[in-house]
Amino acid sequence: MIGMKLLKQSNFEKKTLCKPQHSVKDAYKIASWVPGINLVTFKMCHGIYPTTEMLQKSLLCIKDDFHSDWIINNMVLQGNRLVTIDGDDDNCRLFFSQKKLEAHQHLLRLEDPKQVEHYFWNKLLKTDLSRRQIIKFFSQIFPATALIFDIGSCDASSIDLYLGYGAKIIYAHKDISKYNQFLSKFKNEDFIVEKNAINDSDNFFETLIAKYGIPKFCNIDNSIGNVFEVIKTLRSQIPCIAFAFDMRQKLDLEACLNHLIGLGYKKFNFSVRDIFGFALEPNKYINVHKDWAHSSQELLEEIDEYAQLDYDEQSLYGHIYAKC
Repeated sequence: MIGMKLLKQSNFEKKTLCKPQHSVKDAYKIASWVPGINLVTFKMCHGIYPTTEMLQKSLLCIKDDFHSDWIINNMVLQGNRLVTIDGDDDNCRLFFSQKKLEAHQHLLRLEDPKQVEHYFWNKLLKTDLSRRQIIKFFSQIFPATALIFDIGSCDASSIDLYLGYGAKIIYAHKDISKYNQFLSKFKNEDFIVEKNAINDSDNFFETLIAKYGIPKFCNIDNSIGNVFEVIKTLRSQIPCIAFAFDMRQKLDLEACLNHLIGLGYKKFNFSVRDIFGFALEPNKYINVHKDWAHSSQELLEEIDEYAQLDYDEQSLYGHIYAKC
């Protein structure tokens, strides 16, 4: 089931909804009762009327509603029209956007409840992570103010997030233009460009570690070229390492995992696309208790299961995370 614990109260004169307030323990917010069926419930129960086409058009009628959390579980179906609920949550800033509209229109075309559930949690919610949620994600892989290596990243926004968490970044890339681009943007003593180590391919990590010390975290992006060619130069453990993967290159993924297992890495997780969030994590709302995988085989099975439910299985990509 998608949702949270709500209390419905009725005294034969009026009906209200009591929603838990996350910011205050044991506190509830009273809202008017809106009759109808929640649009998520409708999709999870194979609703057939209104039709998908009718619902997609109905989304256009509520796109201009002022709503701080414009998402499918805050939409109620009344006959053949949609209305929004719970639009004044001070803790949310997830307003309407064209991108979000297109994502909802795609979700409405899904028929399998498992795919609806998967799309809700992994597309609609995780792509709108707040900075606070991203920081919480970082805290699971390296401590604030830690030394980290970033190999081949082309995304200035992710580097900005690392710096915002207090990290000291050693950055390396084969493309010299990236140095100039990032150096002009990040005039910060905690962002250091390493131009030489990347050319010493056989001793890449040894050269970096000898110069800067062992990092708490290392990220290897696929813009560096062949990720395995970089990973295979790692000869000792880094507490947490992440590397890019692509479902179209599973042999490279397996080679990277085998090398890390040979170094003694024992726990594995993955994130998809550019989302800062683990695919293997507990979810109290749907009674899921998944934890990090403890073997490459278990991880690959989890990735395959995820891909089968995903809205774009063939082009699924993301990052693998490995801990000692």
